[in-house]
Amino acid sequence: MKLNDAKVLGDSYLKGFKLDNWKIEFQNKYHILATCYHAPAQVIKLSKWYVNLNDRDEISETLLHEIAHALVGSGLGHGHTWIKKAKEIGVINPTTRRDSSIFNRPKPNYTGKCSCSNKFGRIKKRKSNGFCSNCFMPIVWTCTKSNKVINFNH
Repeated sequence: MKLNDAKVLGDSYLKGFKLDNWKIEFQNKYHILATCYHAPAQVIKLSKWYVNLNDRDEISETLLHEIAHALVGSGLGHGHTWIKKAKEIGVINPTTRRDSSIFNRPKPNYTGKCSCSNKFGRIKKRKSNGFCSNCFMPIVWTCTKSNKVINFNH
């Protein structure tokens, strides 16, 4: 979906739910699809990459998810009140963690493996190589473009 189309869709939802002081913006985060901020400004921020890689139905679901947060107020997280509101406004799958197989993600620039063969992906360089949470061994990173091993430690 194009960013402008997502903004128009989001603005129409805000108007429809009478969230007149709210606005839709975009952010450059890869690991967060969208965020609802109640203060200092009332804004829903969508990840640019997420919007660009996904279709209208997927973006609509995410916008409604965040609008449910706007409607119930800050501090309620994904509890019973939020779930009830999310279902009420048409969120199909009101969960805190979405199954990443149902939406498109950017391809990683770096892939990593550890001793127990866990696999990792990164868009940006890390400050350190890190350790596997399963085997506690260092992660070995490879650049997907050059296929060269990368050492992030500095």
